[in-house]
Amino acid sequence: YALAGNMNVDLTQEPLGEDRDGKAVYLKDIWPSTKAVADAVLNVSAGMFHKQYAAVFEGTQEWQDIEVDNNPTYQWPEESTYIRQTPFFLDMGKEPEPVQDIHNARILAMLGDSGDNDHISPAGNIKRDSPTGKYLLERGVETAEFNS
Repeated sequence: YALAGNMNVDLTQEPLGEDRDGKAVYLKDIWPSTKAVADAVLNVSAGMFHKQYAAVFEGTQEWQDIEVDNNPTYQWPEESTYIRQTPFFLDMGKEPEPVQDIHNARILAMLGDSGDNDHISPAGNIKRDSPTGKYLLERGVETAEFNS
């Protein structure tokens, strides 16, 4: 579909486009033969992947140049107004508590199959005189830095 430039096309019947001479070019014209695919597979080796991905966890030079603290876990900045450590996990042990029934809970949102966090999280402009705006201003955040 990317080759055709849209998804409103039957790739088995309609051309992908035209060649230099204006002749229709179909997917079958550029699709490799079974033999061509088999030959390519025969030339693939595990060594190719090992060579390509041997240093995958080292990253690029730009990645290596990023200055970071040498801590095994993220160090939550107390002064941050953007990201804070949730208290829900502070006293949680390594072994989970037994699952219990939930009683008297209320529905926060009833969503269809395509609901995601964009549908339930606040988005848009934070007003200066809103509770959130006041909170940010009290912590020295300029209104130009307000976002959500």
